[in-house]
Amino acid sequence: MVFLHPAKWRCLFAPVLCGAIAFSSGALHAQDLAKDGAAASSPPIVTLDECVAEALRSGPDVLLARSNLDAAEAARDQSAAKNAFGLTGLASASHGESSSVLSQATQRAVAGIATTTVPTDTLHSGLSATAPWSSTIGLSADQILNETSQDQATKVAMSLASTLWDGYPGGRDFGSLRQADFDLSAKREADSLARSQLAYSVKQAYFTLLGGQSQVALLGQSLGARREDERRVRALFDVGQASRIDVEQAAVNRRQVELDLAKAKDGASLARRKLSILVGWDPDRDYSVAPAANPAMPEGDLDLTGAVRQALSRRPDMVQLVYQISSSKIGADLARSLSSPLVSLDGNYTWATDWQTKTLATNWSLGLQVNVPIIDAGGLRAQAREAGAQVAALALQRDQLASTIDLDVRTAWLALRDLKDRVGLAGDSIALAKDQYDLANTQFELGTGTSQALLTASTALSAAEAGLEQAKNDFTLGILALNNAMGE
Repeated sequence: MVFLHPAKWRCLFAPVLCGAIAFSSGALHAQDLAKDGAAASSPPIVTLDECVAEALRSGPDVLLARSNLDAAEAARDQSAAKNAFGLTGLASASHGESSSVLSQATQRAVAGIATTTVPTDTLHSGLSATAPWSSTIGLSADQILNETSQDQATKVAMSLASTLWDGYPGGRDFGSLRQADFDLSAKREADSLARSQLAYSVKQAYFTLLGGQSQVALLGQSLGARREDERRVRALFDVGQASRIDVEQAAVNRRQVELDLAKAKDGASLARRKLSILVGWDPDRDYSVAPAANPAMPEGDLDLTGAVRQALSRRPDMVQLVYQISSSKIGADLARSLSSPLVSLDGNYTWATDWQTKTLATNWSLGLQVNVPIIDAGGLRAQAREAGAQVAALALQRDQLASTIDLDVRTAWLALRDLKDRVGLAGDSIALAKDQYDLANTQFELGTGTSQALLTASTALSAAEAGLEQAKNDFTLGILALNNAMGE
């Protein structure tokens, strides 16, 4: 019987072992998919645009913000109507009778008639116009017909009422309109904030699931390689070319990847469930997400200070708060105006004629009225003080939010810089792991290395591949976080 030198045994088994632990082997990948049943059925594939569009269409936060925006638009339209010209028409017809008791002398003169009844018909029409400055202009006409004598009378009247000063420049109605404009702008920013936050959450969940899918596929390939490693090492052990420690090491490597794969699948399942909830789908819905382009970096060549400055001017929550402060300031001014004297002007002109007696009568009046609050038990001052306190509270919230935005941007900026460096480090780690694997493979083929060293190098290469994939996914999420912090 011929016995081969151990080095020659290694030469015989080295190509088989090396081919088994090649990380990117297409055959091993297919074998692993068959073992894990991943290729049994293909779930539907959804895209990032589909998920974002569906979430924005039916998200509860977005629907609530839209409802509040609709209410603000209606309130603004009401305020605008008070400051616009309006016209109202009126027409009426009435019948009436007037009775009178005659004196005894008159009764004798009219053959004993004690009472007289005069039926009359009245036709009335008019127009009433409203205008800014709480102004009202009226025009009316009355036609009166005496049914007994067929006597007719006509009366035409014009009226004017206007507020000259109510404590607010331009009038309180004008102030209410300005306040409604700011309230509407604030609600629009709230709507924008709700939409941007929901879109950010959907994108975050989407890319998390996409990274989870990549990790599952990567670890599936690694598991196939580790299983083949174990089988080959056991074959070497059976012919005395591997130790018991080598066999145990191969088993540990395989078990480690199994655990990592199970964890990755659980993570992907949770990410899919979170994405489904955000989009409004059944949480148990099964699907895969399509590859998507990485989110764009913030626009412009910005440094950290510039990024903070841009965030303070663009973040919807900050812009919303600025509008709320402006609205509250007007509210405070309107509250103080209630303690101001109210000056109003009113005038009337009447023209009347009796067509039977040919008499004509005119009457006009013009008045200036001043109303001054004297005693109100402090209610008006308390109302003004409350409005002023609200302005001060919102100003404090603005300062706090500015500090929060500054911290958010700095945190995301520094984290992204670290994540970018880690992507480069992960790439260097792969290059190093490949070199170490090539060295271990060469030494094993020459008989100067051990199967355990080759297994260790192969496992390290797989870990480096997984580490690069994770680093890339973390970098993508970091870009999303910075964009969100800056209000992109």
